[in-house]
Amino acid sequence: LAGTIAREVFTDKVAKAIFPDRLSELAEEIKEYGDILSLELLKYEEKDAKRRFDYRVKLRQETLIYKLGFDAEGKIFDLNIRVE
Repeated sequence: LAGTIAREVFTDKVAKAIFPDRLSELAEEIKEYGDILSLELLKYEEKDAKRRFDYRVKLRQETLIYKLGFDAEGKIFDLNIRVE
C-alpha cells in the first residue's frame, strides 16, 4: 500500500478496527512481499446494494487474495487479505 488511505473510505466499524495501528502493520507486511506483478478479479457480486470483489494479487514473493465489500454509500464494510 503506497501512501495513505483515508479513514472516511471505511465504515465506522471497520475504521475503528484497523485505524491507526492495524492498517500500518498490514501495509508493512505487504511491502515485504515486493512489487505487484498482476491483479486479477476473481469474483464480483452485487446484492442488496452491497458490492463484493475478490482479487488475486501476485507480488514478487507471494500471492494474496483480497476480499473487499462496499456498502450502498461506497464505503468499505469488509476487508480481508490472506495468503493464497
